[in-house]
Amino acid sequence: MFTPPYDKLAHFAGNLATCLEAGVGVEQSLKTASRSFGGTNLAAALQVSLTRVQRGTSLAEALAAIEWGLPTFFVPMVQAGEQTGRTDEALRHLERHCRLLVAPSNALRNVWLVPLALMLFGTMIQLAAHVLFMPWTSTLGFVFSSLTSYAMLAVLAFVVLGSPAKPLIDQLKMLLPVVRDVERESAVNHFFHALAMLYAAGGRRVESMITFSARTMSNEAIRKDLLTVVGGLEQGNTITEAFRKSRHLLPHEQDLIESGELSGTLERSFERIAVDAAEKLRFRLGIFQQIFTRLMTGFIVFSIVLTLASLIRLG
Repeated sequence: MFTPPYDKLAHFAGNLATCLEAGVGVEQSLKTASRSFGGTNLAAALQVSLTRVQRGTSLAEALAAIEWGLPTFFVPMVQAGEQTGRTDEALRHLERHCRLLVAPSNALRNVWLVPLALMLFGTMIQLAAHVLFMPWTSTLGFVFSSLTSYAMLAVLAFVVLGSPAKPLIDQLKMLLPVVRDVERESAVNHFFHALAMLYAAGGRRVESMITFSARTMSNEAIRKDLLTVVGGLEQGNTITEAFRKSRHLLPHEQDLIESGELSGTLERSFERIAVDAAEKLRFRLGIFQQIFTRLMTGFIVFSIVLTLASLIRLG
């Protein structure tokens, strides 16, 4: 499973924002910030983005060339910043969020990397035991069964992690307590930050702002839910009434929208929801780290015991 290099992405967004804030041109800013990706495939791929900038494209259009190596929310957030004249603010938001995701993304990578490493280690130990103590026919049978198991595991991983299965995986995430909260708060943080910038700039219908802001969310279940707000607005509902229909917004978030609409300060309400979601996300990710550490410790101990039991049985 591909895990974006969030630490390098945070440096990239921060350096890019610093250059733009200082009045440096987009091309030179991109060249300078691209050094943050040193040692990754993104560093070479950014040459395509630089070529696009030289041809006069926007920063978001240029970054679309490396969208395969970026989180789902990255390019849409940059585009929202460009459309509102607040590109540097959007990049600072991305810097903070990517920095927040560094530790959890490493933990998620270990969810499959550590078990795989332990499985390979255990297999090699058992293979050595077969070679030393068992007949060659038994060794060949073990090798065949092991290769078959790893091939089936690879096929399963491809099916589960492939894009056709993503809607189902996103739905399943919403059934797991801690994961559900992390997914919701991450999506709400991006969505309402983009919506606040677009609403402050004006110049387009609210339905269009919501549709665009929904592109910053990676979880398709939450995106689909918040896009129902557009249908409510098209039916003549107020902004408050439309957002009340969302199943993934909390009551106090809906109340903030209502108070913002009544007072004419919706931009501030949207930004407040985004900030609150970011604070809750930081707390949830801390819990996730604790749970993950305990689970992985238990799994490692269990794997070691299982390997030792296999060696004793073979002996």
